[in-house]
Amino acid sequence: YHFLAPSLYFYVITINLKEYKDYLIFQTHHMKLIAVSVVIPVYNKYNFLERSLNSLKKQTIQNFEIIYIDDCSTDNSLTFLLDEMKQNPNIRVIQHTYNQGTCASRNQAVLASRGDYIMSLDPDDEYFPDSIENSYKNAIKYDADVLEFEIFVTTTTKNFTLKTCRNNFNDNTYMLTNLQEFNYYRTNWNVCKKIIRGSIYHQAVNLIIPFVENKRICNGEDLLHNGVIFILMKNYICGHFYAYLYYKGLEGSAFKTGYDSRKQSAIQSRTSKLLAHYFYLNRDDLSKCSLKDFLKDNNNRIMYENVLDIVRKPIKNCIMGRLFN
Repeated sequence: YHFLAPSLYFYVITINLKEYKDYLIFQTHHMKLIAVSVVIPVYNKYNFLERSLNSLKKQTIQNFEIIYIDDCSTDNSLTFLLDEMKQNPNIRVIQHTYNQGTCASRNQAVLASRGDYIMSLDPDDEYFPDSIENSYKNAIKYDADVLEFEIFVTTTTKNFTLKTCRNNFNDNTYMLTNLQEFNYYRTNWNVCKKIIRGSIYHQAVNLIIPFVENKRICNGEDLLHNGVIFILMKNYICGHFYAYLYYKGLEGSAFKTGYDSRKQSAIQSRTSKLLAHYFYLNRDDLSKCSLKDFLKDNNNRIMYENVLDIVRKPIKNCIMGRLFN
């Protein structure tokens, strides 16, 4: 469907899923040349959106797009984003018509992206003014499939740095085998700490979706994404520069806001690890991977079945939920 408004063009994509629509896309126009897509999953982060968006407005590079995925927020997040989109042609907004979780939001954002490379920003964090330009130019310079940069972390009591990796790799064996230990401090699996070649990220998400499309996953999706990206990549570069300002532990931030119980969060993270390991075992022929085959393992099946299903019903407090009620 297409709707014309005085100052805004709505491009709406619908997917019939039982009696409800899946998501809506809002955008002002199509950009032609896009170096980087910045994907930002949002759920009830209205209080932080202005700060993070201001950091994007100050970027030293202009040919990038911002893709916001609003996961059926019940605060003023969507209203803020649509108002900003009217003034900024770089912004595209997608809203889920029911809550689907961070994994589904990130998947949708990646598939909607059109940039040569993809970066991820949490709505309560910031970029430095030259973050996108430095990341993109270094990725191009070294022909990186994945380029990892440094993160500056600030808390209410102290500041510190998450350093980048020490060595570059033109073979994925080292990163893959290290990831299987699932030691975060040895192999960082934050997607926000990297710029990733768009074609590889698209391929990874298309492989992942059949395994998670019915599950509401808010924890461990970073690990799952990197688990597949590491299989598909070859050239991994360590960029020794700051590109991300991470606000850790602030009230209302993504770090402090638990979307599920501790038990459910642990189940989601464990399932992501099992899926990443399953893809690793089948890395020589990913075409053999299927949910049916994954669930043949009893441990995989039990863990998977304990992940909460997506409730495909609009939330009344969600702006688009009200539209469909």
